[in-house]
Amino acid sequence: MSEALSTFLTDPLLLSITLPDGASGLFPRALVYDAADSLVATRDLVEVGGTGRYTDVGFTPAAVGTFTALFVVYTDAGHTIESDFYEHDQDSFAVSHRSIAAETTAAAGSTATEIRTALAQADDFFNNMQVVIVNAAGIVARNIDDFANTNGAITVTTLPFTPGIGDVVLILRRTGSVPVDAAAISTAVWSEALPGVFGAGEAGERVATMDDRVDVVVSTRSNFNEATDPVELRDSGGAAGTSAAELVDDVWDEAIVGHSGAGSAGLELQSKAEPGDAMDLVTNAVDADALGTDAVAEITAATDTVLSASHGAGSWLGVNYREVRQGWTRSITNPAGTRLRGVVHLENNGDRVVLPGTAELVLDMRDAAGVLLAGFTNPSVTLFPNSEGYFSHAFDPLTPAVGTIIVVRATITLSGVGSGTHVGWFEIAVGDF
Repeated sequence: MSEALSTFLTDPLLLSITLPDGASGLFPRALVYDAADSLVATRDLVEVGGTGRYTDVGFTPAAVGTFTALFVVYTDAGHTIESDFYEHDQDSFAVSHRSIAAETTAAAGSTATEIRTALAQADDFFNNMQVVIVNAAGIVARNIDDFANTNGAITVTTLPFTPGIGDVVLILRRTGSVPVDAAAISTAVWSEALPGVFGAGEAGERVATMDDRVDVVVSTRSNFNEATDPVELRDSGGAAGTSAAELVDDVWDEAIVGHSGAGSAGLELQSKAEPGDAMDLVTNAVDADALGTDAVAEITAATDTVLSASHGAGSWLGVNYREVRQGWTRSITNPAGTRLRGVVHLENNGDRVVLPGTAELVLDMRDAAGVLLAGFTNPSVTLFPNSEGYFSHAFDPLTPAVGTIIVVRATITLSGVGSGTHVGWFEIAVGDF
């Protein structure tokens, strides 16, 4: 009759069969198989006191799992003649770890949250198991939050009492739990001696022979001497190569276009303007401190040329910002006429320039379209500065029609240092006098 039995890993299996007719003097044998159906033990059973019951306790499983014991009855002690009267029978055994992982007693120094013991396992060995404390005040179970080798200390949530010296302490495994020391396993793996006993093709064998393989490959395929042999780069397929000197030439002869990635040497080189290179002042930064004396002189001369072409010939060096200023007033001289009196001067950065006697002012009376007014007295006049270095003039009389727009154009011409032509405009609307 088949039965399902259970036992623990460290306990021997009790192999037992009772013959249905109680016959004695026979020789039953148990064949023990593991879960992979491999024969792991052959045990001969002995009769217990002429009762027809035969037993053996000599087999201890080496691992957890399921084992099956097949019972065969023989009629001879040599187990060569199988009885044809008794059918084969079998029992199954479920082998597991014991529920109690450790049993000890509480030691001095225990508190309501730390149970001190004589346990000497490594730190964290009992973590996440359960501990049961038997105290005069009662029996309490707690989850083990931490185990420390020092003082065999078991940390738990607060107990309703302080364990006393000698209190029974039981540590229980959770269902199916097996203590695993990950650090110990890792250390054992990496501390395994090489070459060790490894089969062909296994990782251990490959690692153990790697140095030999590299040495063989290098020694049989190359006679290169890194200290004395020159290096040559060859094209794909082993075509003619490039020496170190040629490689240096190729690097410096490489077109800079296409080598402008962020942080690259090509981008850095492209950002530096060279003589004769076009430079966009909107997008290319100029470091004034890095400009040489010659570069400053070139820029200054070029600026003077451009300004002279646009605003009159003459040196603009040393000239900052000049502007023609005009101030005009008008008064009625008679019912039909108007006197226009004004002052004209030149300002440099907001300060009036005392003009030399060689300065010249041309005043033009023009209409709104800029056309010289015809039919007026002295519509255009040339003047020189007064003793105070500025110009004054009066247009008298003027007889413009009501609504006429008079535009006075003042053109000052200088010679010598700071020479040039400067033009200013002043607009007057003639009202109904």
